[in-house]
Amino acid sequence: MASINVQRVTKSPTYLNKPEDWISWLFQYEDLATAAGVWTHCDPSKPYNALEDAPLRPTRPSSDATADQIKLYSLDRSDWEHDYRIWKRKEETLTAILTDIPTTISKNFILLIKNEHTVWGRLHALHQHLAPSDSTRKRELRQQWEDFQRITGRRIHGATFSATLGITNNQSNQGRPSATNSLTIPSKPSASSKRPHTNCYCGVTHWYCECPYLVTHKRPHNWKEDNSITAKFREARTNPKVNT
Repeated sequence: MASINVQRVTKSPTYLNKPEDWISWLFQYEDLATAAGVWTHCDPSKPYNALEDAPLRPTRPSSDATADQIKLYSLDRSDWEHDYRIWKRKEETLTAILTDIPTTISKNFILLIKNEHTVWGRLHALHQHLAPSDSTRKRELRQQWEDFQRITGRRIHGATFSATLGITNNQSNQGRPSATNSLTIPSKPSASSKRPHTNCYCGVTHWYCECPYLVTHKRPHNWKEDNSITAKFREARTNPKVNT
């Protein structure tokens, strides 16, 4: 069994259940691999780079070796032991990550990695199917659009949706977002709006793009809907800021 303690990173692991989990899930392994100097052998966004072979042990001199030959062997042996310890740590880290990955992903994704026997192979297979992409992001935004309209009880224009959720988009189309819609939710508020001006309808002071009632992937694992709050969102259809 590998001696590297993966639990120092995955003691409270992030699980990969959907594309939105990819970045935080991958980071727990990137952090461990970087510390051990093996991320270049794992990075799924780069071509495969196998771990080098173990350093070769120097040959012990014969019984009739001279003093200088014995001294040289001693130096070579010392260098080899140092290099081997480094290599062994890398190998153990890769083995530990390899065996830990299946324990932190949805069972639905196991088939993606069952024939992959390297860390890079498993991460690359998952990366191809689950890493956020333009198409994935568009699907997320479409879902957010539909959730917002479902909760407020009516359809709204694209420009209003952008403004209400704190989305920046200079090319918003009216109606449902099209395949070319480039709506993006900023990870931070714009410089001109450092914080929300009023409480959200759920009672918390945050941007609508952070509200679990409007954005499904913001819901914690144990999140439960409050019907009274949902009713407030339905009433929001009378608010001119929502129904402009």
